[in-house]
Amino acid sequence: MGLLLRMKIALINSGRFGDYQAPLSLGYLASYTEKYSDKKHSIKIIDENAGEDVEKEILKDKPEVVGITATSAQIVRANNIATFVKKIYPEAIVIIGGVHVSSIPEQTLEEFHNFDIGVIGEGEATFLELINLLGENKLDELKKVKGIIFRDKKKFFVTRPRPLIENLDSIPFPARHLMKMKEYYLKPRDVIRGVIKRTVQIMMSRGCPYRCIFCASQIIHKCRYRIHSSKYIISEIEHLLDEYNVEGLYFVDDIFTINKKVVEEVCNAMIEKGMNEKIVWEAQLKANLISKNDVGLLNLMKKAGCIQANFGFESGNDRVLGMLKKNTVTVKQNADAIELCKSVGLRVLGNFIIGSPTETVGEINDTKKFIANHDMDVVHVHLAAPFPGTELWDICKRKGLLKNVSWEDLWLGRLDKGTGKPITCSDTIKYEELLRIYREIKFSNALRKNKALMLKKAIHDPRKVVKWFPILFYPVLKQRLKSLFVSEKRKES
Repeated sequence: MGLLLRMKIALINSGRFGDYQAPLSLGYLASYTEKYSDKKHSIKIIDENAGEDVEKEILKDKPEVVGITATSAQIVRANNIATFVKKIYPEAIVIIGGVHVSSIPEQTLEEFHNFDIGVIGEGEATFLELINLLGENKLDELKKVKGIIFRDKKKFFVTRPRPLIENLDSIPFPARHLMKMKEYYLKPRDVIRGVIKRTVQIMMSRGCPYRCIFCASQIIHKCRYRIHSSKYIISEIEHLLDEYNVEGLYFVDDIFTINKKVVEEVCNAMIEKGMNEKIVWEAQLKANLISKNDVGLLNLMKKAGCIQANFGFESGNDRVLGMLKKNTVTVKQNADAIELCKSVGLRVLGNFIIGSPTETVGEINDTKKFIANHDMDVVHVHLAAPFPGTELWDICKRKGLLKNVSWEDLWLGRLDKGTGKPITCSDTIKYEELLRIYREIKFSNALRKNKALMLKKAIHDPRKVVKWFPILFYPVLKQRLKSLFVSEKRKES
């Protein structure tokens, strides 16, 4: 590659199957490198999700370094991109990062030969160090870089773990100026479910101290919770208002209210600066961290512009819930959290998982009853998915449930798009029966609660009427078809 004072770097967001979330991880890599590298490299984010043609952009820019981020569902597409890069520019260095390679680093490089280096864990400091070495053509010093995997004489070499960045404020705002913000991510959408606005994602903290068996967050952040200062968060919100005229924020923190002091500071500042009159926002909460003592905090959040609380309720059965979330929360706490949020005027979004190992039909029926009996504004139901590196993955592997695994099957939206059969975690319910129950909950209980919401969306975008028609009127159509069938049977007799 030769000695380079200034390199061309392409950071690629491989296809996310219609995701509306901007690739913040790449934005942080870019801004961190821009700020701390001694050399002013040319950095470009190529965002396939936003409609950019990756191959075309690579041919045009001829990057010396290509960094790709990928979840398990994206890893095959990421490999296809790496294969294209190596075919066109054999000397280019391809770096793979993200949760998949962090979960199973050796398996990733063994399965996909066109990745030169894998970044394991949090990426900013590691990527910067790699770029500095590559810019000086010091590939022989890769073993000094913490938090990577690479091939060394046809063997894999994993370096020592990279410590997490303690001072999150040292990381600049994500480089949104390198993303298709106005062209794609700022288009009015229901990123906050039920609210069509110019909404962007923002991250106040990293990590979660809990160890839910299905969650991959702990792979990157090692269950370590770190948070930005309130000053940093308010500055970023001001930047988003001034630069992009945003109308909504979605805080993507695993749990928004772990550090209640910072939450209070942020909310008070938003009110003092009048931000609450310009934007609305949504945050993810955990039921065991919300009690009657927090009514004041919830009221403050609402006054600051929060309109919706997003919960992972997961199950209406205490045994299953305890298994999934390590006995950190109960069904009663979930129910109480709904009542508390509704009492202060917050909308509630509930996420649920069915089809976990050992879960029975009766226990799924408890979840159906919970959905039917509690006042949630939006309900999302998912089949349990075993992501590499999670405890659920290990359980499913021991039970022999991961035979003939296709990584793309771990895209949670495949089932609803009709593009594939997902991996099943259930060892107690046959797949066909589980699929029937899933559709029954999704179409009958969960989405019927949102008729007005969906009609509002359809009015905003008439093209979506076709998509939502079967969901909105499924119960009526089902009953009508059943009546017709019975009538025909009577005629025959």
